[in-house]
Amino acid sequence: MGLFRKRKSRATRRAESRALKARAKLEAKLAAKNEARRIKSAQRAEAKALKAQLQAQRESDRAALKIAEAQLKAAREGKLLSPTRIRRVLTVSRLLAPILVPLVYRAAMAARGLIDQRRADRLGIPLAQIGRFSGHGARLSARVAGAEHSPERCRTRNPETAKPSSSWPP
Repeated sequence: MGLFRKRKSRATRRAESRALKARAKLEAKLAAKNEARRIKSAQRAEAKALKAQLQAQRESDRAALKIAEAQLKAAREGKLLSPTRIRRVLTVSRLLAPILVPLVYRAAMAARGLIDQRRADRLGIPLAQIGRFSGHGARLSARVAGAEHSPERCRTRNPETAKPSSSWPP
């Protein structure tokens, strides 16, 4: 018995002691959690700031590169369009034009002929008829026309196979 208040029983004292320990443990646990959250948040903020700084640096580098390329282009164009260079190019072109123009023309016409021949072969018609088939549906019309004449072509190429056999018609 206490002097001014009633003395607690041993079980009550032990229960209070355990409750105090549990509360201290819980507070320590929550404090550790909050500290971990705070550290994680600080790290995120630091990483975000670093990323923003890198992005800004990258953009400034790109801008500097564009400026340098523009200056280089301007310098090259200045050298490219000098009067002596233009005069030299015109002189050389006057000398080579009578030789090169007919050669280029012949090459272009030969390429055009090859393209037309391939197109006619793909459509199954002679090259002379390729001009008849143009516009929408020309491919189909050309294939139909080619198919109409294909039995005749087969007969003229292989007359032996065009002869009717003795077993046909049954």
